[in-house]
Amino acid sequence: GGIIMGHLVMQYFSMKQYRWMNVSEIPDVKGKVVRVIQQFSPETWDTFRWHALESPKRWFVVVLVYICVLVVDFNAFALKYILWIPPRNPLNIYRLVMWWLLGMVGVRELYEYSTNKAVKRLGHHAWLAWMIMFTECLVWLKFGLGSQPKEWQAPFPAGVKLGWGLFLGGFVLWS
Repeated sequence: GGIIMGHLVMQYFSMKQYRWMNVSEIPDVKGKVVRVIQQFSPETWDTFRWHALESPKRWFVVVLVYICVLVVDFNAFALKYILWIPPRNPLNIYRLVMWWLLGMVGVRELYEYSTNKAVKRLGHHAWLAWMIMFTECLVWLKFGLGSQPKEWQAPFPAGVKLGWGLFLGGFVLWS
């Protein structure tokens, strides 16, 4: 639902016609307030067309973005559990805001790298996001190994292993 709503919002704003004028030229107070608020909106709305099946490089980048998002989401829960951080702690909010801001820029750089032939190197923010994600994984691996209850250390059931094996095998063959 959220992806569809975001898509509809982006369509609305990309098709909307904007008329920019000086604040002193606007006759009423309501119009001036709306104009001041619009001052902080983007000048243009960019549309991202990943076209994942166009080339192996693009397919790899799209899969990499999915995997990175899943790892960052998992890290949020793993770090809270392993480091005993209560859910209401402001560190959780700071971390999520940091990922929100860094993720927007990092994914944009990754998109430019995968779609623009003139871009030969990945941007700084994308590398920074990758290193922060990797460091978070190292933290929960270091402090988490051996700290789980015995129930969590049991091997996976054969049905789960088979299901994941079939899924990953089919994904690799389809790719």
